[in-house]
Amino acid sequence: MSFAHRLLHRLIALVAIAVPLGVFAPAAQALPEDFGLPKFKYSEFYIPPSPLPAGKPGDILKAEKMDFSRAITKPPRGTEGWRVMYLSTSATGQPIAVTGTVLMRPNQAPKQGIENRPIVSYGNEAQGLGDNCAVSRLLWYGHTGEIALWADLIRAGYAVASTDYEGLGTPDVHTFGVAVSEGHAMLDIVRAARNLEAAKLPKNGPVGLFGYSQGGAAAGFAAEQAATYAPDVKITAASFGGAPVDPMSVAKAANGQFFSALMFGAAVGFDAAYPELDLDSFLNDKGAALKKKIYGSCIEMIFPMAFKKVEGYLKPGMNPLYDARWQKRFAENKLGQVAPQFPVNYYHATWDEAAPYRDAKTLRKQYCAGGTPLRFVEVIGLEHVSTGPVWMPQAAKWLAARFEGKVDKGNCGKNNIFGLPSDK
Repeated sequence: MSFAHRLLHRLIALVAIAVPLGVFAPAAQALPEDFGLPKFKYSEFYIPPSPLPAGKPGDILKAEKMDFSRAITKPPRGTEGWRVMYLSTSATGQPIAVTGTVLMRPNQAPKQGIENRPIVSYGNEAQGLGDNCAVSRLLWYGHTGEIALWADLIRAGYAVASTDYEGLGTPDVHTFGVAVSEGHAMLDIVRAARNLEAAKLPKNGPVGLFGYSQGGAAAGFAAEQAATYAPDVKITAASFGGAPVDPMSVAKAANGQFFSALMFGAAVGFDAAYPELDLDSFLNDKGAALKKKIYGSCIEMIFPMAFKKVEGYLKPGMNPLYDARWQKRFAENKLGQVAPQFPVNYYHATWDEAAPYRDAKTLRKQYCAGGTPLRFVEVIGLEHVSTGPVWMPQAAKWLAARFEGKVDKGNCGKNNIFGLPSDK
């Protein structure tokens, strides 16, 4: 698939979401009761066993072969896929069941050979909090823009392991924005892919971390946690971008702006991950009603909730951003706490209105000071949404070069940090 087709694919996906929701309607339009979504019915696959069996993170609880015949967007011809449910770890250290997808072309040999097939743990962009929008479910019957880039990775002979993240697809509430949990899920799906007998993946082959936006934060936390949380998962390199580096900074920047829905979603996600935060105690009646709507919404909630200010949904004088409990949990989910000791490619748009660029510059300083071989790419002239489809293919080329053993010492000592990362 050419770059032009990839970009067109993403734009069509955005329009397909926007038009039914009336994105061009007046700003005063009321939120639709169900965001225009069908009522979700859990299939048996997505219901975890109760109680969870004893085991290790990455142990497979369920697995089934996927059928792409009803999907609108399909992977490349010859692709085989499996839905998996596997053990992982919550942000508070509790065992949880998470779902995801493993895709590959069994007969497509990568340059490294089938016996050394790389696994790319792919952090999906934000899907929202509705279980009907879990990527593993969308791949089964619907449409996901992620497939446009997955196709290139699959054609290269890689296995793509994509987590749905905690609580997305399964009955629990999705811990949207909680990067600690998302990082665990990204590392554990590599373990699950290796444990999937039908895939016949190498136990010690190359592993790459990849993601953008929410997936960028997930990949970043996976990179920072890998050495301590999953020392058996030897990371070759990580290539990610557009990450909400600092949840507090993102929340303040998003309030009343186009991406304000992500702030509301993250509030619900953090509340699900950390019960002591008690979001309900901050909400007025309007906020309580909105919280219920968010539970079933997908990423298209961005449009009807654009430019809303959080103060309209809170009790007078109460704001989680100024509560010590919330500030503590936000800080725990801030990137830059550990400098990865393997090659990292990170890209961020200077006009990013969803994840402030200043936070990306801080992350660069932290990684460089900690000895990360970092290639930092300053994307000039683009904003958050456009940077993904434009730069992710280049980020994938950079990762492929690392799989091939090419060395990149990064650009920490250089002032000019704008440039293509593709083959360096």
